[in-house]
Amino acid sequence: MKLVYVFDAYCGWSHGLTGAEFGEAYDRLIADGSFVMDSEAAARGVVALRHVAPARTAETATALQRAFYVGGLGLSDPATYRKVAEDSGLDADAVVAAFEAPWARQAAEADFRRAADLGVTGFPTLLAADGDGFTPLAHGIATTAEVEQRLSSLRAQ
Repeated sequence: MKLVYVFDAYCGWSHGLTGAEFGEAYDRLIADGSFVMDSEAAARGVVALRHVAPARTAETATALQRAFYVGGLGLSDPATYRKVAEDSGLDADAVVAAFEAPWARQAAEADFRRAADLGVTGFPTLLAADGDGFTPLAHGIATTAEVEQRLSSLRAQ
């Protein structure tokens, strides 16, 4: 069995799974209400980080959300991906190039389609993949106990 976590980097509920720390820089960024959250750009950023460090996808996704929610860095800015890459010990030029590449937009769109095909209608969503099937374990907020109970029930089937 494999777990599939579907999130939007701009989703506060998704960030809650990383400890829900919100920094002063984030407060300043959103204070006047003019900041625009572009989930497509954020998805391209996830694609770029995943492309450069596929084995570290969860780690870099967490770093990306910290950059926004703690560091107050916009996820549409290539400089944010440069910083996340540098802080993670990755090739920053490769990450930025991937973020800006046309194929990253196509990969992000494919990720959106895949989420829709899996029945994801909100974030975060945690799915259990077993064979060709997917079983929802959490949609939005769920406690560890709830997820563990659902996993236990699934294993018992």
